[in-house]
Amino acid sequence: AIGNIGGGDVPATTFLIHHGINSSSGLRLENTDGNGEFWRMYVSSTSGNLRLYNNTQSWFIGQFSLTSGAYSTPSDRRLKADITDLHFDWDRFMQLKPSNYYFKSDASKKRQLGLIAQEVAPIYPEIISKDEETDLYKMDYAGTGVIAIKAVQELKKENDLLRKKNALLEQKTQALAQTLSAHESAVADIRNTMQSNDESSVDIDTEKS
Repeated sequence: AIGNIGGGDVPATTFLIHHGINSSSGLRLENTDGNGEFWRMYVSSTSGNLRLYNNTQSWFIGQFSLTSGAYSTPSDRRLKADITDLHFDWDRFMQLKPSNYYFKSDASKKRQLGLIAQEVAPIYPEIISKDEETDLYKMDYAGTGVIAIKAVQELKKENDLLRKKNALLEQKTQALAQTLSAHESAVADIRNTMQSNDESSVDIDTEKS
């Protein structure tokens, strides 16, 4: 059995690593094929967040918050290129099939909610990738949140347009109602005038008699 491992005093955990605070410090994991690909974990001396780095870029890939444990990834505009507005199409969106399933490896057969990568690939290929080592399809579920935001924005635009059209129809309806009321008043005035003329004619005829 292996006891607690660490430097200095006996650590409270099974395995303890003290690392420096420079840019290359932390725990580095690298395979032996010599391709230079690696992952590095580093506890920030400023925020205390656990940061993840790899060989593809100099900035961190993601980090876990010290206070909440929430995972976040860099999304700074300065790191991105060829930024365009997300095109949204309701026909594409409605082809998504939210599913209920369990993983074959789960003996308890606990039901899960999600999407099937092969079904999403022809609709939103941007959030689907394939792992060449395992031949398994993967999906960036965070991307579905961006699509959902766009869908809500489109709904808001359509709702605002319907509100404007409804307001215009109400204005036209009120104008027609006012016109109709004016016509009815005019008709009533004509009828009253005609009735008054008829009564006057009857009085004249009576006097002549």
